[in-house]
Amino acid sequence: MEMTPVAPPALFVHLPAQALVERADCATENTLARSTRGTTMALEVQLLRDSFVALTPRHGELLQTFYDTLFERYPQVRPLFAKNDMSEQRKNLGEAPALVVANLERPDVLTQTLHRMGARHVAYGAEPPHYDAVGECLLHALAVTAGPLWNDELADAWAGAYGAVADLMKQGAAQTAKAS
Repeated sequence: MEMTPVAPPALFVHLPAQALVERADCATENTLARSTRGTTMALEVQLLRDSFVALTPRHGELLQTFYDTLFERYPQVRPLFAKNDMSEQRKNLGEAPALVVANLERPDVLTQTLHRMGARHVAYGAEPPHYDAVGECLLHALAVTAGPLWNDELADAWAGAYGAVADLMKQGAAQTAKAS
């Protein structure tokens, strides 16, 4: 049975972040342990949620910094976006963290959703090295946007979360590639 994510992506744009997080049916635990290739990673759920709420009012700046950094550091990825309306692309990227944060304690939902996202990215031309570039630029954008709020603990939490997201998307992409 396929499960539906707690927060539809459009909520990121239309609801205050606190309302989104409240809809997540949060459990009482502060960490989500999940296994990735035999290793256990603890995602700092509350830290990710709190920082997400704090950064939501600045999501436009975050996304602008992300894309500016991505295209500056990795100009070879720009053609992957040539057919896209960048305002729509920013909206889509802005919605993805909301979906992830809202479902941090529902790994079954995240796995299904992120596998599908990874499968879709195959059609866009995304390859495994692109995930590393995106992660690097996303963490940079988070650090710049968070300013003095950014610290090693927050950096580690977001790096772990992005790594888990990227791994699941790459798994979905690999399944699609095998099926083709």
